[in-house]
Amino acid sequence: MMADQGMRFALHLMFLARRHRQRRTDNMFKLFMAATLLNGELIIFSLLFGWACRDWQTAFNLELKLDVLPEDHPLQETTKVEGLKLRLTHLQSESIFPDAEMLDKGLSVIDAILALDGELDSVSHRRLVALQALGNLAGLLERQQIPFAQISTLVRSMYKCPRVDDEIWIVGLGGCPERIKAYDYFHSVLEKLIQNVPKQPPAVRSKKALRPNSIVRAYTFPILPPLSVQSYNALLHYSLRHRLSPGMGNQLLRHMTVERYEPLAPDSVTTNILLRSATLLRKDEMSTDVLSALVSEQLQFITAPPQKTEIVVDERKWGRKLERVSTARVVIPPLRTDLDVYLITTYISYLVSRRQSQAVKELLFQIIPELDSKKYPTNESHDKAQRKFGREALLSGLQRAIWLGPVFLTCMLNALSKLGHPALADRVWQLAKKAEKCSWLRQHVPEREPWIFGPEVYTVMMDCYGQLSRRQKPWRLTLDPNRRISKRTAGHSVWGSFQYECQKLPDRNGPDVNALLHRFMGHAALQVFLRFMQLPKVHQQVTQLKIWLPPENLPKPDARFFNSALWVFRPRMKAQRTRLHREHLSQVQDAFTRTGVPAQDGGWNPALQQVAEHMVASGYPIPYGLRYLFVGHLENMGDAAPVDRRPGVFAHGRYQPSGNQRFRLPTAKHRGLPLAKRYRASRRNR
Repeated sequence: MMADQGMRFALHLMFLARRHRQRRTDNMFKLFMAATLLNGELIIFSLLFGWACRDWQTAFNLELKLDVLPEDHPLQETTKVEGLKLRLTHLQSESIFPDAEMLDKGLSVIDAILALDGELDSVSHRRLVALQALGNLAGLLERQQIPFAQISTLVRSMYKCPRVDDEIWIVGLGGCPERIKAYDYFHSVLEKLIQNVPKQPPAVRSKKALRPNSIVRAYTFPILPPLSVQSYNALLHYSLRHRLSPGMGNQLLRHMTVERYEPLAPDSVTTNILLRSATLLRKDEMSTDVLSALVSEQLQFITAPPQKTEIVVDERKWGRKLERVSTARVVIPPLRTDLDVYLITTYISYLVSRRQSQAVKELLFQIIPELDSKKYPTNESHDKAQRKFGREALLSGLQRAIWLGPVFLTCMLNALSKLGHPALADRVWQLAKKAEKCSWLRQHVPEREPWIFGPEVYTVMMDCYGQLSRRQKPWRLTLDPNRRISKRTAGHSVWGSFQYECQKLPDRNGPDVNALLHRFMGHAALQVFLRFMQLPKVHQQVTQLKIWLPPENLPKPDARFFNSALWVFRPRMKAQRTRLHREHLSQVQDAFTRTGVPAQDGGWNPALQQVAEHMVASGYPIPYGLRYLFVGHLENMGDAAPVDRRPGVFAHGRYQPSGNQRFRLPTAKHRGLPLAKRYRASRRNR
């Protein structure tokens, strides 16, 4: 089982020490577990951790049983009790306590392996090892053999398990080994834990069932103590986002704030989970209750308008489940929290779902007031003092953006794009890219840790520019005649360049405005796409970036990123059956074979060609409905799209997309409520 001979010999020594009751120290266990992680022996690590947990449980149970045994009881003179006393003395002398920090280190290795190998269709040995190790740790949680309250990392690792059919060994009924699917087992353990969360310390729970003759009985008491706030938050997130169960969430909140022997107060993470879940579940009354329960002088800008969104349900199984989601009530306790970036982003997402456009703009100008051009002058001012003040304001806004980081900026850009503020989104985007580069170079705010944007923000900006580049309705442009944009200022942003060119037009509401809009925004979307795809080259050129970010950790494009690029640059097409697309592709291929000339009337363009080349290089295939465009332009169009095996919000992968999508890559829905089958069918044909 162990590849390294030295590790095998060390494990044999520990077994001999246990058999002959030689003293094993806590430091010895920790060093050995660290060595197993270093050598990749995850199963041995999980078994060693379980060994330490069971030894601690044995000592705990022996001490409890001996405490209730009277001094004058006849069992005190028996050989069995004497042997148990010696064993307790030996275990107490070793002082071996399972360490939560060591467990987190092991889980981080398991999570990294599952994140890399979880997307593979074939069975991976590393993935099997990681799942078996996680299964061993989940078994300890199922039997409540973990002696500390901080289990949030273990809970997150379990519900993040990818949707695979790999099986693991567990301890079944009667202690017999049993084979079961890892994904199903982890969810069953979490559900069982939610239904039986410890309320009192193990000693208080166990003493109620203890009798003087308990010392001769073989049963053991669970040692899992009442959970910490972080553990409750992890279970609450699982209940509301993965199980779509307000009932489970309400049960956990009541247990945490009322039924626990020492009630705990919710923290800011609890608030974020509740508000975000209420937004995604479309429970407006829950959102109102959460925002009304916030108690903080820093949160005066938060309001909750009394408005309700109805959910249309049907009589089928999942329709009834969605109806329960809509009607179930979650009682929100008083929430005392400090203002942080995550609470602000959660609130922004809530405002977007309520279409509160003006509230989002006001919130942005409160956080980064330098973006408000009405209050802060630009370089267009003729006053030298005003221009200096404007430059200082820009520097101050840049420092704020560096501090806020990628989570806030991505969320704000998404909100501005969805609510129809492309000009303001363009300004924030230019500021965000400058802030990202300054964080790499440690300029202006050197104490802030460097950060980098993921593919999400590039997807948002491609959608933002793409909506304008594909716009068919006439664009009504309003320009201030007393405030003309100079060529120098126009070069700082896409929107400024567009307005500068529009100033030259005789008719600012004519068809030429739409032509300019399509050209500028299409070019801007292409630049966003290429900027992300050139990150590896930038990584090689920027020394400071290579210091803190290894090349394997660079953000990689995903299916949603490429879908956005395809939507921006592909021609408008009618939805047809797959059979018709295959016939059309065969006709185009036959014509190219005869003439050797690619078809010229299909809508192919150089920007779409670049997107296709990067897609194939990244391991994604060209969607079937678009393949005829690349006959004669692209030799390899890729294999089947990789299956998205990430853990979604639905425990039974019914809402995973099919690979039969004409113009886009299949993507799974991971947020919010599931989609109806008919709606998903129409969505694929868009």
